[in-house]
Amino acid sequence: MDGTIRVWSCAGRRLLKERHEHQKMVHSFHFQPDGKHLLSLDDGGKAIWWDTLTWQVSRTFTMELSDRDRFSQPVAVSPDGNLLAVITKEETMHWLNAETGELIKTTSRPPGPLSQRAKVAFSGDGSKVASVSAYGTVALWEPSSFKLIEAFKGHMLGAHGVAFSTDGRRLASGGGSSSDVIKLWDPLTRRELLTLSGQGTIVASIVFSPDGRWLAACSKEGWLNLWYAPSLEEIEAEEKRLESG
Repeated sequence: MDGTIRVWSCAGRRLLKERHEHQKMVHSFHFQPDGKHLLSLDDGGKAIWWDTLTWQVSRTFTMELSDRDRFSQPVAVSPDGNLLAVITKEETMHWLNAETGELIKTTSRPPGPLSQRAKVAFSGDGSKVASVSAYGTVALWEPSSFKLIEAFKGHMLGAHGVAFSTDGRRLASGGGSSSDVIKLWDPLTRRELLTLSGQGTIVASIVFSPDGRWLAACSKEGWLNLWYAPSLEEIEAEEKRLESG
């Protein structure tokens, strides 16, 4: 709450570093794919890039958004670390330079209020961005042109979280009830593949494992749901097996 950042050793379960460069509550962290850089964002709109080898500040900026829009807004960082995608309360998507925080483009987003825990995510290759709304809408964007590709209705009680698989061939969205904890989509065709039930409501925290074989989702109550995630090839093979009897 006071902006303190603590870095821990997963193997040793011990505290490695404690940093105090933020003066307000830190609401999100974004590791880059190589693990060598981390972006932290606080409720004042301050962004800090860290060198994770030394935990020294590489650069810092304040996001150029209105006071209403910058606090605890859903933010995603492109895999190359050049672009920020920020969903605002004004039903717009803001695209910012991730080096300086400069506003590059503002585009309209599908209507609908944001969930308190709403998320936005880049695909692994940076070619797509996915966002959600409390209306249950899942939207896909093309960051190279800043254009909306398509928005489609996913969940009855709001969509709150979103994540791409590592290969970008699957998109998971988090729902508002235990009956639709996760919906899995094909981001190319926008076809719904399946719905997964589980424990808890308002599922905003979703992540695929780096190898794409596991999917984890956490609800606002703290329930952690974990599934084995078969590949599309495994799914197709099983479908053929069932069809053949």
